[in-house]
Amino acid sequence: MSTQPERDDLPPPPPAEPSGDTPGEEPVAALLYALVAESGKLVRQEVELARTELAEKVALVQRYAVSMALGGVLFLAALFFLLSALDHGFRVLLAAVVAAEVATWLAPLILAVLLGAVGWMMIAGARRTLRTEGLTLSHTAASLRESTQWIKDRVR
Repeated sequence: MSTQPERDDLPPPPPAEPSGDTPGEEPVAALLYALVAESGKLVRQEVELARTELAEKVALVQRYAVSMALGGVLFLAALFFLLSALDHGFRVLLAAVVAAEVATWLAPLILAVLLGAVGWMMIAGARRTLRTEGLTLSHTAASLRESTQWIKDRVR
């Protein structure tokens, strides 16, 4: 008979790592590693969302900036051409009501006010649309708030 106890008589060795079968048994290092890995993935996703949303906002600004610029160009073109063409007709009509000297400056003034109002309405409409849409990255901000809360919950 040997003096060494049999294999069955020895207590089992302590596990090198907890089994993880129940919550809270994972080692802190593994939890921190998982948190860092998931946080890194989350940050990359947030950056990609911000890029996408920013590209959408830039496209929106470009579209309405072009609309505003075209509105301004059309405003000026209409002002020059219509004032020139309609000035003569208004001058004749006004000359029947007021002195010819007054009709000479009053006709272009009336046309300028009317065309200016149309051009301004075009520019104001595009500005109003841009203002209501805004340049805030709302999807990214909401996602960042959710991610912050998720990280806080995971740390607890």
